[in-house]
Amino acid sequence: MGPKPPAPPPPGDPVPKERNQFDLFARPASKPAPAERPAPPPRGSLEPPLRAPSPIVPPAPPVRSANAPAAPAPTATAPTATARVVSVTELTRDLKGLLEPRFSRIAVRGELSNYRPASSGHHYFTLKDQGATIAAVLFRNEAVRLKFKLKDGLAVVCRGRVSVYEQRGQYQI
Repeated sequence: MGPKPPAPPPPGDPVPKERNQFDLFARPASKPAPAERPAPPPRGSLEPPLRAPSPIVPPAPPVRSANAPAAPAPTATAPTATARVVSVTELTRDLKGLLEPRFSRIAVRGELSNYRPASSGHHYFTLKDQGATIAAVLFRNEAVRLKFKLKDGLAVVCRGRVSVYEQRGQYQI
């Protein structure tokens, strides 16, 4: 018995069928779902302790003479005294929490470039168009179902999810 044909797209699917398509939704068997991830290690075990951020003290206002023009008003980009200071990890996790649920099912059309098959069976590449690029990974358990070979320059539609790779602070499909 041959491989099972792909299921038809759900009604109203806005992405037309393309010749070279593959699905990136499946996770590798060895990687648990986000809800099943183990808790981070206790402070001090594997991570260096974070130092408390040093307070940022604004410089004292310059003394000006009565004839000097008034200083320009602060712009919208000037930091405010109430800005919350977060760690890189907190910012990355916050961004992950915003991006991953919003783009949990997405189809992206582009040209495959920087193709790098790994000895693990995963396939790493960049998906690009005229204006932007995004890192992409096709995990081994999905790659075995491909009916074509990946190569640089191939026009594809990737169906998958956007995920944030926290260690590098990068997002990928």
